[in-house]
Amino acid sequence: MKDNFKIAVMLNGHPKHLETTQHLFKHWNNLYDNIEFDFFVSIWDTIDNDYESFDRALDINDLDWVTKFELLKEEDCPYDLKSHEAGHHQPHYCYTFKKVNDLRNSHDEKYDAVLQTRCDSVFLRKTLDGLITELIGEEVYDGDNKPTQKRNPQITERNIFSRDGSSIHSVFSTTLNKWNHSLWTQDTFFFGHPKVMDIFSGMFDDIWINKDYDGDIMMHIFQAEYLQSKGIYNMRVRFGGFTGLIREAYRFDEYNEDGIKVGTQVIKTQANTNQGWSKTHPSPKQIINLINDRGLDWIYDKHNEEKVLSYFRSTPK
Repeated sequence: MKDNFKIAVMLNGHPKHLETTQHLFKHWNNLYDNIEFDFFVSIWDTIDNDYESFDRALDINDLDWVTKFELLKEEDCPYDLKSHEAGHHQPHYCYTFKKVNDLRNSHDEKYDAVLQTRCDSVFLRKTLDGLITELIGEEVYDGDNKPTQKRNPQITERNIFSRDGSSIHSVFSTTLNKWNHSLWTQDTFFFGHPKVMDIFSGMFDDIWINKDYDGDIMMHIFQAEYLQSKGIYNMRVRFGGFTGLIREAYRFDEYNEDGIKVGTQVIKTQANTNQGWSKTHPSPKQIINLINDRGLDWIYDKHNEEKVLSYFRSTPK
């Protein structure tokens, strides 16, 4: 039975908040004696945004914890990204997913599993433990309820893990007077076999270049539908804990259909995604304050998870 495992972590897309989350990601290699993480990062050098300008506050010279890193330019993408509807970044996301997977494959290393996620994601210990359990398997017990040397690993070439797996998303069409049903998945992260990630990262070519997909292009829908079309079962992580996203302080305000003011601009486009977030998600200020006040070992102690979440909910954003 294998004792040590290697996991490739792929961070792709918008670079926002990586200057904060890098402190969390780089600590992962201090958590397990039998797990080694290699990090691959493909992010935009600059990106047009319909409501706000996010400057890349990250010093790329600080990325000594990253195995391979690349900055992407929109003009190098074979799909005309600027022709896509403002505020909708589906092809941008798919392109960076393809590029970071290519970056991983360019590295001469075999991995037991691959975790794909975004730069502003926050994983606490229970979720990481849950992913590793899916990789190495639970202990198998004999008829006397005693642990054996066998385990039941769940990483195969036929499945992938996400926070909640795929579910049915139903919308009633008043025009057609019927329900439309689609598959739906959360996409904070995906975790699976390297060959599954090779297939999944084909979304960019299949959807945006070859036009082999004519379904709904809502982010949560087309990823679930694409996995299904490729015969990949999108499963819920069975033993996971909290996985959230760093959100700017203004996003925790109540929803206002008239928009919200950020700097000198009033945001109306997709205002529902920019307001009303659960306070369980942290702000950049909270992450940095918690690191300084309690330290990374305290944050990643699984017994402190509810204390961490309480801190996110109760302290100023």
